[in-house]
Amino acid sequence: IEAQKKKRFAGNAARTCMEDDLLDAAHAGDSSKVRRLLWQEHGWQSGSLQQALHAAAYQGHEATVAALVGARADANAWQQDGSTPLGAACGGGHTEAARTLIGLNAFVDHPADDVGTTPLHIACSVGSRQVAELLMLARADLNRADVHGSTALYWASVSGHEHCALCLIASHAAVNKSRTDDGRTPLAAACAAGVTAIVKLLLSAQA
Repeated sequence: IEAQKKKRFAGNAARTCMEDDLLDAAHAGDSSKVRRLLWQEHGWQSGSLQQALHAAAYQGHEATVAALVGARADANAWQQDGSTPLGAACGGGHTEAARTLIGLNAFVDHPADDVGTTPLHIACSVGSRQVAELLMLARADLNRADVHGSTALYWASVSGHEHCALCLIASHAAVNKSRTDDGRTPLAAACAAGVTAIVKLLLSAQA
């Protein structure tokens, strides 16, 4: 019995070490090492694969993202904090990682947290115009609101990201649809933030 316990402990320790190696390699974008680890061990727990995928997406390592999804990591799974791989890529402003995930069937309107924040909301809140344009080309819902009533245009406006706001308006996002819990529209948010350029854009779009 004691020998069996020692063997089980050694096996668990080796697995934990491999899990750490996989996460470190994914974070660093070492796709060759990731593939080698995936090949060496076929019984990966889904949680380990998802952690590694999330890390690779957030760091913008598209080749590693592809390898992990190819090993059955879920491109749409939520982490414990509610985030998704596509949301992580968008938060990091990584266009190619986001493109890879979309090509691997990540849902462009899949909420990235428990309040309904979408990848497009995230891209516009961090000012990543290229990611926002990619999501719009993939037919993301321009006017989808989170549980607080905030749309992508609201996030672009309150965060002061003129280029994202311009892309949304040019793509016919509704300038008056967003109305947050406290009743603020994108125009009100831009005014409160003192973002004159976005205020002018919104007014010219009949806000």
